[in-house]
Amino acid sequence: MKRLLSLIVAGWWLLPTAVRSGPALAERGKQALIITVGTYPAGSGWTTLSATADQALIRQTLLQQGFPAAAVITLADQQATSRAIRTAFDNLVAAAQAGEVIVVHFSGHGQQIADDNQDEADRLDEAIVPYNAPSRWTAGYTGEQHIRDDELGKWMQALRQKVGSSGHVLLLLDSCHSGTAAKGTGVKRGGLPPLVPPGFSGQPLPEKETSFVDLDAPVLSGSRAAIGKFVLMTGSLSSQPSYETEDDAGHRIGSLTFAVSKAFGQLNRSASYQDLFAGVRNIMADNSPYQTPSLEGDFRSSVFNGAFRPQSGYFDLLDLSGLPQRMVRIAGGYLAGIAKDSRLAFYARGTAATNNPVVTGTVIEADNFTSLVRLDRPVLINQPTDLRVLETERVFGNIRLNVKLERLRDSNLQTALQQALRSKPIIQLVDENEELILRQTETALQVITATDGNLYWETTRLDRSETQAIIDRLIAYAYAKAIRGQALSSPGLSVAMQLLPVRLSADQQRIQDTLRTVSEGNYPAFAVGSQAWFTLTNTGAEPCYFTVLDVQPDGIVTVLLPDEQKGYQTESLRLDVGQTAGFPVSGIAPPLGTEMYKVILTRRPIDLRPVFRAGSKGDLSPPVSHPIAAFFNRGAKSSPPGQMRTEATITGFTFRIVAADK
Repeated sequence: MKRLLSLIVAGWWLLPTAVRSGPALAERGKQALIITVGTYPAGSGWTTLSATADQALIRQTLLQQGFPAAAVITLADQQATSRAIRTAFDNLVAAAQAGEVIVVHFSGHGQQIADDNQDEADRLDEAIVPYNAPSRWTAGYTGEQHIRDDELGKWMQALRQKVGSSGHVLLLLDSCHSGTAAKGTGVKRGGLPPLVPPGFSGQPLPEKETSFVDLDAPVLSGSRAAIGKFVLMTGSLSSQPSYETEDDAGHRIGSLTFAVSKAFGQLNRSASYQDLFAGVRNIMADNSPYQTPSLEGDFRSSVFNGAFRPQSGYFDLLDLSGLPQRMVRIAGGYLAGIAKDSRLAFYARGTAATNNPVVTGTVIEADNFTSLVRLDRPVLINQPTDLRVLETERVFGNIRLNVKLERLRDSNLQTALQQALRSKPIIQLVDENEELILRQTETALQVITATDGNLYWETTRLDRSETQAIIDRLIAYAYAKAIRGQALSSPGLSVAMQLLPVRLSADQQRIQDTLRTVSEGNYPAFAVGSQAWFTLTNTGAEPCYFTVLDVQPDGIVTVLLPDEQKGYQTESLRLDVGQTAGFPVSGIAPPLGTEMYKVILTRRPIDLRPVFRAGSKGDLSPPVSHPIAAFFNRGAKSSPPGQMRTEATITGFTFRIVAADK
């Protein structure tokens, strides 16, 4: 079985309503086709998805990257029939020209389907599901409207050849093709059984994931060196369901769509797809921890073939009148790290950021791409281009945890928990789109993760005295989720990270042997009891101090570095430009799951141990003076939004902890 990872194409599209062509094609270096199906016909068997939100988000992300609006073509819902998609790809191949950068994005359902040409070991193709494709095999439907992997593979090879060695093609696939039954209650993309005839006997999914695209397949003509670069990214493995998540505003959206759009804001100009994928993994470890994104192809190549536009750190004003302004809107929002209560400074364009801005202001509302700012005083702004905007204080984040409280056997405990949960602003009691479920069995009160139905935590004390312990666990989970999602980039401060499997020396201070790296999906995997070596290399333009947090799968956050007992003093954790430091990890320990080392780079020493000493409750003693420490502390206390001056880089390294071989 091949995994449907991506639809990568180059060239020009046919919309369902008109064929477009013209000489202006070669003048546009960036084009995109966005296919989203969220609402399928009644009776088709397909559930409704939030694909409309995906379309809006990925389209705006590409526009910010310099894709001309007229060159970003969208097929949505009823437009995205199998005929329209096939016609679009045929015309795309015919019109594709050398040197183009092309992005194709698909959001919708996926499904395995009975192989029709005996080229699959498990007798199952994979397919994307157009608007008019039913979910069940009947006497009148045998898969004709599904878009199979074989079709897509042929288009892709042809497109790579058309764009040539100077061209670049990319697909983002936010769907799922697994028929695996899932225990969770989250909104899944795909997840239905394969479309097969009665009596079909296929094979189970292979343990080793494979791509539906044969990257070594022969080209149609010419040499392999002449074909375009090709990158495939998907939100989950073929053996996993793909779940929807929430964006920072609490709206449902595709997990890969959200992660890619947010990760774009964290990249520099020279970033590769490997760098982009590292950001995607970190974001999905926060929002979608039970699925594994995947990357294949020429992933070491530069994003958009070197035509990537990094976020400058400054934001533009949007249109406004020439009257004295007290409220203005800027072109930066949640995806750029700006949120309600962020502080901003406005500087005259062409001047350096100093301590004397023209005016300052506070964000009063935000969406993914824009923010409304209340200025501290009215100011006359004649043109939006007169000023540029810099974020000066960052909010910790909109910490929110959706919890579903099922009907408990003990009504008194039910009432006590409802009252306690409603008293905590970060906990939202919901009936759908829950992240955690509170459930009572005969012997225990359990906290269940909604996406996979697994046990997160339980207590056997079934009385009101245990209410606070339950609340503490929920807050710890929410806080760890928020920390995983923190990302910040300060000019001059950057680091490269590695976690290597090793065998340590007897004193556990040196590497005795370097072992083979093992992956689970696309994450480095380390078995319980194994040893590792964590390295940090300063790739920035300035010396930096660093601290490392360990965000465990169970929501516990601890400070890994500094560690004075092991000789790692706060002031000694410093890297000169180009310097590398290595640290032993003497024993990988449970719990199993996705773990993240969160690395914070600063220009002066920082010690976060007082913040996290009490199980992430943020009881400070003595008080901290570093703004980063105060930022995390106020977030931990769940009091007014914590803020920090943007003088740090916050990044992360994600890996999996797995059971040791018996």
